[in-house]
Amino acid sequence: MFRKYRKAVNSTPGPFSLKEKGSKACAEQSRSGMSSKEYTSNPKAYALRLIELKPRSVHEIRDKLAKKGIDKAEIEAVILDLETIGLLDDVKFARDWIENRQHFRPMGVIRLRQELFAKGIDREIVDQAISDYKSNADELPAALDLARRKMKLYRKLDAEAVKRRLAGFLARRGYEVSVVSKVLKELLRENILE
Repeated sequence: MFRKYRKAVNSTPGPFSLKEKGSKACAEQSRSGMSSKEYTSNPKAYALRLIELKPRSVHEIRDKLAKKGIDKAEIEAVILDLETIGLLDDVKFARDWIENRQHFRPMGVIRLRQELFAKGIDREIVDQAISDYKSNADELPAALDLARRKMKLYRKLDAEAVKRRLAGFLARRGYEVSVVSKVLKELLRENILE
């Protein structure tokens, strides 16, 4: 019975045809239901599909549409439409990005700022989102939790090496020097770093 089904699938053309399995166009069409030619003829549908997959910044949508060969005027029209209906909003994107990062992969404001700049968010929006975050949350508990978890890997090292490695780890995670020093002082106070 499975062979009959397989023959039927192979003989019928379409997005799930096994004959075309290796082609790039088929893979793209089977994932999204549209081919790359259909995306260039309907860039708004492509942008909606991108936003459906995950939240995107205006810069990301602009880049993705440009890579598909869509002209700038059409890209700007699509972006304007999406902003008008509220599906593209860099301010909301920045706030949501920071909240998501702090919930699933805690990091400091330096790293958050870098990531938002990489996503193409304007400096004013990033500064506002970071200041809102700093006024509502304290980084110290998250940094302490990360340091305590990381300490398990450093059990066999001497105290100075542990301090150095923890400071480097927290700095790479984007925590400011003041937060890193507070974490190290707190761990010393708790006699964990002795």
